[in-house]
Amino acid sequence: MLRLWIAPAEAVLCGCLLGQSPTPLPAFEVASIKRSAPGAAGATMRLDPGGRFTTVSMTMKNVIQLAYGVRQDDVVGGPAWLNTEEYDIRAKADSEDASQVTLERQKLRLRSLLADRLRLKVHNEPRRQPAYALILSQHGPKMPSAHQGSRPGRSMSMSMLASFLSLQVGRPVLDNTGLSGTYLVKLEWASEDGHRKTLGGDSANSPLSEDPVNGPSIFTAVQEQLGLRLQPKQALREVLVIDEVSRPSAN
Repeated sequence: MLRLWIAPAEAVLCGCLLGQSPTPLPAFEVASIKRSAPGAAGATMRLDPGGRFTTVSMTMKNVIQLAYGVRQDDVVGGPAWLNTEEYDIRAKADSEDASQVTLERQKLRLRSLLADRLRLKVHNEPRRQPAYALILSQHGPKMPSAHQGSRPGRSMSMSMLASFLSLQVGRPVLDNTGLSGTYLVKLEWASEDGHRKTLGGDSANSPLSEDPVNGPSIFTAVQEQLGLRLQPKQALREVLVIDEVSRPSAN
C-alpha cells in the first residue's frame, strides 16, 4: 500500500491537469533515481520543507500516476517493467524555488524529471472503460439523512461514497443516485479473501475496519444495507497513454 507523508502547513494536496504544459515546467535542481534494495519496506512518498522530495520502493507506474494526478488504472500502455521494478527517487528544488513546496508544484517537477531521465512521452485519450453506476434500488435508499453533529466517520455525500466504492471494486463508480446532501452510511461486507470490512461504524477516527469473518459481498451489502445498487456500465474516461518510455538513465 502506498503511504503518503506531507509536512503539515508546508504542502497543499491538489490535482494537476492532464497533458503537456505549454510553458516550461519547473524542475528539480538535483535528483537521483536508483533501483530499490531487495526486500525494502512498502512504497512511500515524502514531501519535506525546503523542496526535498523522496520516494521509496515505488514502481514507475506509481510515479507516473503521481506526477499526472491520475488513478493507476487510467495509465495505459508501456512495457511490463513499469509495473514490476521498484525505484527510489531523491530530489531537491533549487533554493529560490524551494519555498513553493506544494504537492502540485512537485508533481510538475516530477514530470520534468520523468521526461529527462525516462524520455517519457504521453498523451491524453478518451476511452470507454468498464465502470459501475451507483443507482437507487427498487425500494429506495435505506440511509438516514445526516444531521448537525453527526459523527464525521459516518456522514457522507453520494459522490464521496461512489469514490470510496471505486477503490473497493477496482473500477470507476459514477454517482447516478440523484441524491443530494449527506447521509449516515454504515456498510459491512466480506472481501474476496473472506475478511469482514466495515465502513462507518461508531469510530469517527476509524471509518474502515477489518475483521476475519464471512459476510455478504460488497454488491449485496450496498443493495441490502444502503438501498442502492452497483450497475455495470461502460464509461468514457480520459486516460493517460504512454507513447514512449525508457528505464531511468544514470544520474
